[in-house]
Amino acid sequence: MADITTLYETVDAKDGTLVVKINGVLLNPVWRSQWRFDVGRVPSATIYVPNPTPAGVAYFADVTIDAGFNGVVQRVFTGIVLDVKNNELGCNIECIGRSWALDVTYQDILLVLTNITSEDAITDLLQNAGILDFTVNVPAWTIGTVAPQTLRFQSFGEAITKIAEVDGCRWYETPSGQVVVQVVPPVPSLGISREYFSMQLTALVESYPAGIVAGRPRLRRCQQQTRVRLTKNEVLVRGALVTEEIAPGVESSHDITALVQADSPYVLNADGSQAYNDLVFNNALIDTEEKGDEVADRLLVLHNRLWVFVSATIDGDPRMALIETHKIEDPSYSGVTGNWFVEGYNTTFGQQDFVTTMNLRGRGGLSNRDPVADFTWVVDREVIDDREYIVITVDGRTSFDPDGEIASYSWTDNQTPIVTGATAVVTVRADPGVVSEPWEVTLTVTDSEGATNSVTKTINVECGDDGVYIPAFYTALENNFSASQDGGQSWVDNAGSDVVSVAASPSVLGLAVYGTAGGAIYRTENFNQSAPSVVLAAVGSEIKHLWWDTNDSGRVWAVTEDARLYRSVDGGATWSLYVNLRTKLRPKRNWVANRIDTLSRAGSNVVRVFGGDSKGKLMIASDIGLTNNWSLAAIGGELQDDVGGSGPNDLIVFDAAFHSTGELAIILNSTTQTPSVYYTTDIFGDGSAWTRAAGDPAKPQGRWIEPDLEADKFVLAFNDTVIYTGDVTAGVMTVAAAAAALDGGDAPNHGLWIGRAVIGLAGVYVVSAEGAVDGTLYKTWDRFANIEKLRPATGFPAVPAGADAMMTAIGRGGCPEEILYAQQSDFGGISPSSYPRRVAELTALWTLQTDPAAASQRHVAFLQRVGAHLYRGDTLTTGFPGTLHPGQLQRSIDNGVTWADVGPVPVINGAGSWGVNTIIAGADGTLWSAYCTNPAAFLDPGMPPPQIWKSVDAGATWTLSFQDATLDGGIWRRFIAITAHPNDANVIAVLGDRFPGVLNTRVTVNGGSSWSRNVGSFIQSTGGLRQAVMMDNGRIVALMGTLGRASYSDDYGVSWVDVSDAYSAMCYDLIRAGDVVFSCGGAVSSDQIVKRSVDYGQTWVTVLDDSSMTVEVTRFQGLVYSPLTDKLYVCTNSDEALERVFALFDATKPTVGANLDVTFNLDDLFSDVGDLGQIGLHGISL
Repeated sequence: MADITTLYETVDAKDGTLVVKINGVLLNPVWRSQWRFDVGRVPSATIYVPNPTPAGVAYFADVTIDAGFNGVVQRVFTGIVLDVKNNELGCNIECIGRSWALDVTYQDILLVLTNITSEDAITDLLQNAGILDFTVNVPAWTIGTVAPQTLRFQSFGEAITKIAEVDGCRWYETPSGQVVVQVVPPVPSLGISREYFSMQLTALVESYPAGIVAGRPRLRRCQQQTRVRLTKNEVLVRGALVTEEIAPGVESSHDITALVQADSPYVLNADGSQAYNDLVFNNALIDTEEKGDEVADRLLVLHNRLWVFVSATIDGDPRMALIETHKIEDPSYSGVTGNWFVEGYNTTFGQQDFVTTMNLRGRGGLSNRDPVADFTWVVDREVIDDREYIVITVDGRTSFDPDGEIASYSWTDNQTPIVTGATAVVTVRADPGVVSEPWEVTLTVTDSEGATNSVTKTINVECGDDGVYIPAFYTALENNFSASQDGGQSWVDNAGSDVVSVAASPSVLGLAVYGTAGGAIYRTENFNQSAPSVVLAAVGSEIKHLWWDTNDSGRVWAVTEDARLYRSVDGGATWSLYVNLRTKLRPKRNWVANRIDTLSRAGSNVVRVFGGDSKGKLMIASDIGLTNNWSLAAIGGELQDDVGGSGPNDLIVFDAAFHSTGELAIILNSTTQTPSVYYTTDIFGDGSAWTRAAGDPAKPQGRWIEPDLEADKFVLAFNDTVIYTGDVTAGVMTVAAAAAALDGGDAPNHGLWIGRAVIGLAGVYVVSAEGAVDGTLYKTWDRFANIEKLRPATGFPAVPAGADAMMTAIGRGGCPEEILYAQQSDFGGISPSSYPRRVAELTALWTLQTDPAAASQRHVAFLQRVGAHLYRGDTLTTGFPGTLHPGQLQRSIDNGVTWADVGPVPVINGAGSWGVNTIIAGADGTLWSAYCTNPAAFLDPGMPPPQIWKSVDAGATWTLSFQDATLDGGIWRRFIAITAHPNDANVIAVLGDRFPGVLNTRVTVNGGSSWSRNVGSFIQSTGGLRQAVMMDNGRIVALMGTLGRASYSDDYGVSWVDVSDAYSAMCYDLIRAGDVVFSCGGAVSSDQIVKRSVDYGQTWVTVLDDSSMTVEVTRFQGLVYSPLTDKLYVCTNSDEALERVFALFDATKPTVGANLDVTFNLDDLFSDVGDLGQIGLHGISL
């Protein structure tokens, strides 16, 4: 059967078909019907029928009008009955569209908007108006960021317009009744939807006009009008009234305004000089100067042109829709040619005629303006084949032409080059070893008039940099639960049985759930460092699919093969049966499920399940709004033609790929049914939009299908080695074999687009396969033009024997460079003591860097990375942190494997000792260390004086910078805590004291050439309990005294401010993390806490305490911060004398994140009993 397009454009002799239904009942006869659509107005329709009023016609009854030819129809109007009028000529049924509620007028309504996006505000208004079917696609803009903005309106349509117009958006209704709010620039695009023409008449000979070679002339008449007065070459934007404090206690109020102007050949004075015709745009929601400027620029581009309007009458076209661009060619009569934008149309379908009149707007005359080049980028770092590669996607779709469209893109960079291409989106792979920094990528765009513009951006490549992502992979390996937290560089495999499915949290590090063939669900919170725990006991049917809800990061779904859907609302920790689709769906069948997905539709959350009914019927079941009211999608179009009601019993929808634009592609699976790939843009419609893929390879057993970053692009596979791409044009997907394929003998179980988690990444996929080689994970970065391996990869962990890769999920990963070290040391006992002084390294699990035999040796007072190397203090002194613990400075240049003594040799006389107390790096990398005596040597005149040493060669050699040989009553002074300015290499400060524990601060502001002594006093401490850090403004933040009392100095110790904050007992550590300061302390038996200050030490709040830990702890005794991942690592020892290490996520964010135990197997490595097996004081470092 011919479709409407074929009938309209190629068939002359045809019958019109008009189908009008009221409340679903066919209205017959119908004399005539008219319908009208305009942007920003509620559609209307009038239906003319004989008297009397037909039964069922009543106010607010549902109305649908379909029109077409020869019985083939298309929806042209959806609405309700508004009024019925009878006269001697018949009955007129007046109707309005589904958006009618937007036109209802109320008394003034006030709506206060505070820190809300325009999309959310418009969505709320549509929902409040009772609009159920809508789409909102507006630019990102947050309203009320400066101050709450009040929106006054009398109708919801007026309110939506007020918000939408700021970004050039408008609302309109489609013939199906959906309300759409989106950017509507009222100018034609370069691409066209359809063309209408009259024949060209030359010397009484008809011929096709230029650019048209076939078809029937459908243009009846045209009228063109030019409106010079609408040319606006000066725009004044007036926004909100804002109030600012211009001086302490002095406020000033002013309107947000923006004024722009440009020359125009259409706006001139009488003498030919330039004149200006102004447009005043008032919108009080604009509350920043930046937004005002943006709006003014956009309006000037739009209105500074000679507007041309056309009224065109054509043969009635049921395909007509708003905001389309049509080509009109009428050169011999009205002279109208080119592309025109549809602002409105009016159609009449009667017994004698079917005609449509379009209201069109042209591009207008204007001087071409340069396009604006812009792009976004994202870098993904992960293992491919034999190394960690950089995969970068550059996306130039944010480029635009103010008065047209971008015609071409060109990419290059300052490398060999690496980034090249001529498409809007480009993805390339690069070896980080060949990238020289800075990596600068340039995009050049060209518009349709040949004007160009370029932009260059610097690309970050290091882990922890903005825009650089390390994905975490979780793989169901059938005989193992597998996870990699660092893009495939390390893997943790825990033995399992029949592990077939997996899903990962997009936001919580280490969190994933696995499903088994027996119907059990397992959960890990730590990348499988410990065995995953059972969170749902086996339910007797295979967990075919697990899905982390895209609308709620705490909600997870699981579906069994026998169509039971389970839900968790706490991140997979607990589960409950949500619905049994075998009993819920009608008709009741033995439904079989295979996949789940979630989406948001018209403001409602949606969960869908895909499968079949074991009798050849496909299942695409949806629960809109999560009300447990399920409906089956209509199967129509070419999908109905191929499988509707007559497919093989084993036919199911095996996988589905949904794109945010509304596209859905499915791949079918059975033993016999072909074709297998179908596509639609209207899954919630009547099913007629389903189309079969062109080029379908006639393979019945589809395995997976996934979307890509750009709409209309998919990738899919069957049960063999071939991978296919699917590209959509004009609503039909064309399938073609990709250049790369899996290894012979392998078959894919699952495919995953990595852009699901690494937002902005295009063309990058992982395939989980089984076959000749154990559990292969394939990786592509260019839509399978090339394919290599993520696992097994040369030089990286092998796959467990006998494993089959069933499914892979992707989550939030971490930097492989973030390696944690822990130092074993006796804590609090007598030094020396006999124990093995081990150092452990944490990557995937803890491993020993050194495992010496137990020996009598001194305690370790601190472990600290300073510059490139690890350092530790080897001390005789027994005591708590903050006290003096002088000893030998030791350095490791191989991350803790071997250690060597560096710096001055300590002096020991019985219990007395002199040596290093602390070490710090200056802003230029120079190392500084402080030396003094312990309390047992204060009165020993044979001891050296307190000294400050420095090293400019990474700790290999040291030189004396300063010493203080002064004795106070025969007692040595002490240099206790050394700190450095983070940005000024010349500024170093040392907190110390003189007898009897009176605070002194030594400061250099010239890199150690000279030192001054400031004697501001704070907390007398005979035990030398002082710790300090220096902030970027020069403030010294310190914790001093037995209780670790907090204070700060803004004059390098001349004076100190007591902030009245202290611990219940000792302060164990104090560190700086950018602008944030952390400390830890408390009593041994209670009140162990970690505090944070975000205001440079003025106030402190608790972010971690003993009660929030998974074990009882004796003390928090060491801190280290990772700026790469914003994690604070805390080392503790529990009451059971077992060491513990915790990671506090989002440590510097306004609200800290989860606290994760990363001790893993460290207890087994530091295995000595009691204090001898503990983590040492200040015993962790990165």
